Amino acid sequence: MEFRAQTLENISPVVMVVASPEAEAICQSQNGLTVTDLLRPHGFFHHLSVPVRTVGEQSYRIKEMRLRFYEASAMYQPAPKAADDHLRNVLSNAAKNVADTPDLLAAIKKGEVPDALPWFKKYREEYMRMLRFSDNETFDHPVACLLVLSASEPNVVQAAEEMFQTMPLPPAMRDSSPQSPVLRHHLLLHDDRPQPAAPPPDSQPEGKLAQMKEGLGDGACSLVRINSGDKQRKSTLAGLWHSQIRSPVDGGGAGEPSSKPSVPEQGYGAALSTSDLDGLKRSMEDFAVRALIPHLEGKVRSLSQQVALTRKGFKNQIKTLLWRNRSATSSAILSSATSNGQAETPATPMRTPRASTTGVFSSLSGSQAQLRQLADAAFLIQDFETAASTLRTLAVDYRSEKLWHSYASVQELLGLATFMTGASMQEVMTHFKEAFQRFSPGERDTNRDGVRYATRSMLLLAQYASLHGQWAEAHQALMRAHLQEEEGRAAVLLEQAALCLLHHQPPCIRRFAFHFVLAGLRYNSCNLRNLGRHAYRQVVGVYEGRQWAFIEEHLHDVLGKQSKAAGDLHGAVRHFLAMLPCPRSPPSWQTFYLRQFLDAATQLAASCKEELGPLDLPLPLVNMRHPQVFYDNQTCHANGAARAVPGSQWRRLESLLLPGGDAGPNWLDAGSKANLASLQNEVCVAGEAVTVAVQLSNPLGIPLVISRLSVLAHLDPLEEQEGSAGSILAEEVEVTLAAGEAREVRLQLRPQMAGSLTIRGITWTLSDIARGERIFKLPAARHGSRASRDHLRQPKLLFKVIPSAPLLQVDLQGLPGSVPEGALVQGRLHLSSRGGPVSNIRLLAAEPHLLLDLSASLANSADDTLPSSAEERDRTAQAESTASFRLPQANVPNKGQAFITSWGSGFSVDGQAGACSWPVCFHPRLSGRLLLHLLWYFEPSSGEDLKFRMLRMVHEVEVVPSLDCRAQLIPAPDDLHTYLLRLQINSLQEAEGLELQQLACSSPGWHLEPLTSPAQADSSSGSELPSESAANRARSIGSRAVRLQQALPAKLQALLYFRLHPPAQPLPAQLQPDTGQAAEDAAARFHLQGKQLRLAQAQAAHDRQQASQPKQKQKQKERQEADTAVQIQASTASSNAAPPSSAPGAVQASQRWAGGAPDLSLHWLSSHDHLPGTHHLYECWPQGMAGVQMVLRGASDIQHNFAAQPLCRVQLQLSLRNCLAAEVAAVATFGSTLQDEASASWTAADGGAADVPACHTHIWCGRKQAHIAALPSGAVHHIAVEVMLTSEGMHELNDFQLRWKCSVPQLSGTCHGKPHFIRISSQP
Repeated sequence: MEFRAQTLENISPVVMVVASPEAEAICQSQNGLTVTDLLRPHGFFHHLSVPVRTVGEQSYRIKEMRLRFYEASAMYQPAPKAADDHLRNVLSNAAKNVADTPDLLAAIKKGEVPDALPWFKKYREEYMRMLRFSDNETFDHPVACLLVLSASEPNVVQAAEEMFQTMPLPPAMRDSSPQSPVLRHHLLLHDDRPQPAAPPPDSQPEGKLAQMKEGLGDGACSLVRINSGDKQRKSTLAGLWHSQIRSPVDGGGAGEPSSKPSVPEQGYGAALSTSDLDGLKRSMEDFAVRALIPHLEGKVRSLSQQVALTRKGFKNQIKTLLWRNRSATSSAILSSATSNGQAETPATPMRTPRASTTGVFSSLSGSQAQLRQLADAAFLIQDFETAASTLRTLAVDYRSEKLWHSYASVQELLGLATFMTGASMQEVMTHFKEAFQRFSPGERDTNRDGVRYATRSMLLLAQYASLHGQWAEAHQALMRAHLQEEEGRAAVLLEQAALCLLHHQPPCIRRFAFHFVLAGLRYNSCNLRNLGRHAYRQVVGVYEGRQWAFIEEHLHDVLGKQSKAAGDLHGAVRHFLAMLPCPRSPPSWQTFYLRQFLDAATQLAASCKEELGPLDLPLPLVNMRHPQVFYDNQTCHANGAARAVPGSQWRRLESLLLPGGDAGPNWLDAGSKANLASLQNEVCVAGEAVTVAVQLSNPLGIPLVISRLSVLAHLDPLEEQEGSAGSILAEEVEVTLAAGEAREVRLQLRPQMAGSLTIRGITWTLSDIARGERIFKLPAARHGSRASRDHLRQPKLLFKVIPSAPLLQVDLQGLPGSVPEGALVQGRLHLSSRGGPVSNIRLLAAEPHLLLDLSASLANSADDTLPSSAEERDRTAQAESTASFRLPQANVPNKGQAFITSWGSGFSVDGQAGACSWPVCFHPRLSGRLLLHLLWYFEPSSGEDLKFRMLRMVHEVEVVPSLDCRAQLIPAPDDLHTYLLRLQINSLQEAEGLELQQLACSSPGWHLEPLTSPAQADSSSGSELPSESAANRARSIGSRAVRLQQALPAKLQALLYFRLHPPAQPLPAQLQPDTGQAAEDAAARFHLQGKQLRLAQAQAAHDRQQASQPKQKQKQKERQEADTAVQIQASTASSNAAPPSSAPGAVQASQRWAGGAPDLSLHWLSSHDHLPGTHHLYECWPQGMAGVQMVLRGASDIQHNFAAQPLCRVQLQLSLRNCLAAEVAAVATFGSTLQDEASASWTAADGGAADVPACHTHIWCGRKQAHIAALPSGAVHHIAVEVMLTSEGMHELNDFQLRWKCSVPQLSGTCHGKPHFIRISSQP
């Protein structure tokens, strides 16, 4: 209803109804209606055209009018407490139908936000009704009195007079002097039901009506016939009264009696016919047009004249100014209402009102009463201009006299009047705001009765503003009104204010939700639980996922408790469930919330006859978008570590076993629809596990117990198979998540038959009470160029299950989880099968740390006893005939060496009974986390879907550091053929010591012997561990090894010294180390394997560098390498230092030295578990060695008689040895001739010969230069020289040098001689 129509309905002429008991009985007995209720639907006239002229010469027409009918005994304002109780009942009745209200959040998304909630309009209407009939507002005072009599009265005129004299007056008319006339009208009610006997002629209703007109006046009477309908049928007219009948207030008042008649079974108006209603409506319309409107017109003109007499003129203005606060008594005016020359109508006198009964307004008296009556009467007759001008005058009076409540009432009605005249919105809203401000009590005002009227002003303002699209003004008005109201009314105002926020552009959703939460709090405080729960439910969705945890907890806590108290266990469980993920709450609150939810879930499960279904449990947190699924088909995995290895690495290894295998789909058909459909379905094998890895996390500060955690899956068997019971075996896991813990849990399921398998999600039980379920949410597959790539990133959830196939089982026994670096661990490789025999077994080992001995026995025991049965002997023969061959290093993913071992097509393994085992040796040479990659190829004996299968296996070992061994090799100063070896050994063990067993040299032609001089051994802390006793105990073991037998405690250091003898001459080809020859023992085989690996790595690095350089720079690079190669100093090889062969051109440099570099092996034994180990030292290059070595030899202590002979001649020998692998030419220079060699034809690579200072204590005799044209590789040449000494004492001979040159490769250099000392003493 629009605001104008509602204003005309609320402020319309009031007709006071006084009915005789007989008339009431006629209506109530047959229709369940009082006379007043019977008249109300017929008080609206919308097709009028009545001309009216009130003030001035201009007239206007009334198009429509509504009359309000009230019983005389109910025309008073109820007490505030009774009114509040009645309004509370209105909300309580609305709470019963709260489930029918729309979801506001859904309405926001649709753009269909309602203007108000269903109970708000009802509450507003009832609230306005509770404030009617105030003393100061005369538009609710009756303007006419309708006397209703039964036509069965014998003397209707006398009965009418008696009823008029004894009728109950409203409180506003009691004990008051006559003031203004009230129109009096009579209605004769005739019961038109069939009578058993014909009535006498004088009792006919027409005769009674004629009687009444003769005695009371022709225009003041009318006749209405009722009850002519069929009461036996259900009433079809009951809808007329549903909106007109109001519920009574305790004690009566507000226009309704204290009680109402009961509703008949056939409904309201069951005995009324359409003709009865038409006659009733014609009578009321005649009454309004012919009597009521002329009466109001005359009343307005009369009041206007009285106001003009008392207010106009200079004298009256002075009187009003001086005696404004005094009351003026006006005389009574008695007049009769006439219309169109009709007879005068008797009137009921109005008396001067008594003092206000509400305690809000001042009493009406004098000119102010006349002004108010004039304004209200003009409003009732729709003369809004006169009403507005009169109200403005009255407002000035009240404001000057500071009668604020009366002034506020005038401002409120002035707002309605200006609206009806078409004033601006700002002016209308200003009047309503002024009324609210003056109605509101001040800080010191103890009278709170004005609050109700202030709220009425804001309700009018909010309704007016909302109808004109001013939602902000409406929201502000309602918020101002709720601040000073009681809890229930404040909650209603808050709800409506929140709805106003949704009409903003854009909607203020957060403020709306906050207002609704406040409204819910108010509802709960006044025990309106259903409405409070409704308010909370409307906004729960606003706070979800907004990180406003405490508001969410409050909402769900209140909703859960109220639902549980109301018996709604489903709602209680739902809201308590939403409170569980509360990471910001203290642990004590989290424990309480969890217990509260579990109790509600237990009660719900006990109340349900069927099993309680799964809940959407928020605990624990499950990552449903990224589950990992592991399964085996043609490719199998022996353990989880094998799955962790990237698939690309396994595929490179598989390409070595299957060089001609299928390369898979190419990029041309990757995005086709057929290929995309095949990508969506993976293949697994019946009876084998499909593992789903999910991430679980506990966001709370308390532990969570998760039981019966398993995978949800569905298997559709093939059509030819019958019965699917037990087709899936799902593993159930129990997990306890600590506070804040996140963990990956792997769940297994095994399809038992072939078909189509779908993995849906997971299910679990929280604390053995509440069962939860989550469904995986994966993005839909796309068609296009990126379809295959998207598929690779998505987990596989759809499987084609093929029939079961045999599977090879491998167990690597005896290998501990942690071993020292360099240890030699003996283990066994155990093979068996499951589901049937397998054959044609092949093994690819991509690690150089593992050695498999196929020549050993196939017995299952750990010893190497020979097989006893003929079958086992055949297997042994087959195994011994298998081949183990090495693959090229470039094809191995980890840049090491891979070995393939094949058992042959005749060898098979059948179940556990036919299991076999072989000894294996594990020798780690690097510290850290070591992964052993083993790839098995085998062919199942049964199953057409799988021709072969690949088993991936990874064994993880933690290798701890054991030794840090550093070797330093230098040429012997006194011997051209031997080297001195300094071996520094640091123990890296934390607690366990080691026992050094022996040092061996594996290079052909090299010999090793201990030094007889004592060596020093230092600890890391500075303490010394003498090795003299060790050197004394050491003895030569042939020529290749030296036994040590020395203990090395943890965290200590030892220094050992040895002499190495290189080969006398370059080894022939048959004596070079053979990379394909098997060593006698495991340590030697591992040593040879490591040597091959280093050479292969160096060669591969050199090849990569050669390929990466442009061709035009390649020759220049080789030339630079050749020029600087003479400066190559072979550093000592160590376990953690790269050998010189890793440098560019190292392959050629390793061939320049005669005899190469020796390879050493240090064998040790752990002190605790006596675990053997070997530390390998590869390519121990000598330090400080030139291409040609020389040494000056001769007598060092001479006696000579200088008196007899002034010069002493000493014979010396200069020995030269070619250390290069090629022939060289050399020139030896002695004495001062060195100064003249700057212009030589060829110079040294390091800048030429250095100047030798002149010497006067000795003189070189004979030739100053010695030329060697060709010195073969490894050859030794001796040059005899003489020197003359001139005095006694110690003589140092160092003024000699050697320049050499090699043509292939182009190398040259200069060697300065080492000083030779000669002591000469005088001979007696």
